[in-house]
Amino acid sequence: MRLKRTDWIFILVAAAVIGALVLLSLMGREKKPVSAIPQHVGITADTPRADCLVCHDPSVEGSVAPLAPTHPHVWKKEQVACTTCHTVPPGGIEKVPVP
Repeated sequence: MRLKRTDWIFILVAAAVIGALVLLSLMGREKKPVSAIPQHVGITADTPRADCLVCHDPSVEGSVAPLAPTHPHVWKKEQVACTTCHTVPPGGIEKVPVP
């Protein structure tokens, strides 16, 4: 069986779409910075994930600032640190800027 011209066009379009999706998934997203609030003073890039979840875990009753339902669910994986997606200034957050 020989492929027709329309079959080749379909294969090329499908390959282009798959290639574009792969390219988009490989492009890095810009990390969001950790907000400079008094509760974050002392946070560094090495801060354990458990320290963040004390205030941000939505499954804990009475969390101070639980993660929004729209927050990516990658935080549920224990091997993923918060600093994977959020930046902390070099040296950590030392003081809170006064507005």
